[in-house]
Amino acid sequence: MEEELRQMAAEVLADVEVWQLRAKNWDVVGQGLKAMRDALAAGDFAAFEQALGDVELAGPQRISGLEDCSMLPLPEEYRERLDELVHALDGDNPTPRAPSGSDAAGPDAPS
Repeated sequence: MEEELRQMAAEVLADVEVWQLRAKNWDVVGQGLKAMRDALAAGDFAAFEQALGDVELAGPQRISGLEDCSMLPLPEEYRERLDELVHALDGDNPTPRAPSGSDAAGPDAPS
């Protein structure tokens, strides 16, 4: 993985922990984190970059308004994915571990 992409991913992932989003945006972030993890494990850095863009686009808008009352912190179900990616990007071997059983049954699992 190119250092520029690794750095950009690390910055976005650090931001995710402090975001306040609507539930539907967290679902997009969760799907993006899963796609990032899968792409990283497969060594598909183009797919990783695309998924990173999806996560970033689901993030908070610069302008906030009345809808702020429906904003939520990072759901616990996505925190593990986030932590796995952060550790994988920091390590010498950027390959996240296999998904846990609880992850497969998450809201973004295929139906």
